Amino acid sequence: LDMVTTEWGLKCRIGLVPGPVAVAAVPKRAHQGWRYLAADDAPPDAGLVAGDALPIGMVRDLQSLWLM
Repeated sequence: LDMVTTEWGLKCRIGLVPGPVAVAAVPKRAHQGWRYLAADDAPPDAGLVAGDALPIGMVRDLQSLWLM
């Protein structure tokens, strides 16, 4: 968080570092609110999963066919 003074007064700027993180594809019912999951319930970061990662386009295609 950074405090920033603008012409409208003092504001709080929220910065995301390093930004969005790709996560491993896991079978789970679709819902909003991944950010509210407990760390043990959240899918692991994609870079931490063993094995070869599938290209994101292939993952999306498989998900659209309900195969993943």
